[in-house]
Order: sequence, then structure tokens, then C-alpha cells
Amino acid sequence: MKQSEDQKNSSRKRRRSAVLEVVGVGTAVFLGVVAAAVAVAQANVIEPKLGDIVWFKPGTEIPELLATTIAAQIVDPQGRPAKSCMLLPTAMSPQGGSLVVEAERLEGGQPAYLVHWAGSRTSTGADDCGARADLLLRRADVVNLARIAGGFGLNNKLLPPLFAVHAPPAATS
Repeated sequence: MKQSEDQKNSSRKRRRSAVLEVVGVGTAVFLGVVAAAVAVAQANVIEPKLGDIVWFKPGTEIPELLATTIAAQIVDPQGRPAKSCMLLPTAMSPQGGSLVVEAERLEGGQPAYLVHWAGSRTSTGADDCGARADLLLRRADVVNLARIAGGFGLNNKLLPPLFAVHAPPAATS
């Protein structure tokens, strides 16, 4: 039996309709996944909080790839910038040290943090902040230092250290 022209057209319309339904459902699922991923990413934004610690574990080597230099300001007891200095994670990590977020404020309309550094040094030259210093850092710089060190906290890091590798223990005789 030969199908009539109307039956052929009807069959084609049903197939097109089915294809469009599949494409529509697939698009909806895709958009749902994208929306969920964006929500998760926004929830996981690293934002420094008062009391957060960025810890450079002694003996951790940070590759030269991350040899970023971060400008900081040493602040006086009233929190006013007094002197410029530099933070170099590759100099901070061999002997270890930590930055503790002590206060938040706006500097030039941008978020900035007062942090306390305690460690052996922050740089290798005359621009070293010293073994102990109260510093003013931009938000982006605190976040960058945390990412390089592996996150905020001492042992329960939220992020794996970014390209950091632990040096093998020194040979004992």
C-alpha cells in the first residue's frame, strides 16, 4: 500500500516535533547545569575574613613561575602607611611564616586589609618588610598570596597549593 501524501507529511511533522523536543530538553538541561556551576563558583569565591591566616609552610618550595612580587605598605600603630616594602612568596616560604588578617578597610575605594606578618623575611633585598610587620595589602594581593600558599588556614587548606612542592627532608648524618 502506498501512503497518502497527508500521511507522509504528518509523519515528517511528528519526527520534526520529536527532534525539537529533544533539542529543547537538552538545551534546558545544559542551561541548568551552567546556572548551577555559576552558583557554585560564586559560593566558592575566596574572600579574606578577619582572623584568616595565610601560612607559608617551612620547606615548601614555590616555583619561579610564581615568583610574583607584591607591593605592601608597612603601617604605623595608627594604621597609616609609613614605608613601602615587597612580598616575594619564593623568599617567604623556605623558612615559613604567616600573614594574619587583622582588619579590613577601603583604600582608594578598593578593599584592603591590615595584616600582620611573622616569619623570617618577605623579600631578599632592601625592600624586605622584616621578620615582623603590620602591613596594608590590597584584597587581590591577599587572595593571590592565599592561592600561592594553598588557601587560608594552617592544616585544613581549602585549596591545594598552587604549583607548590614540598622539599624533601634534609639528609641527617
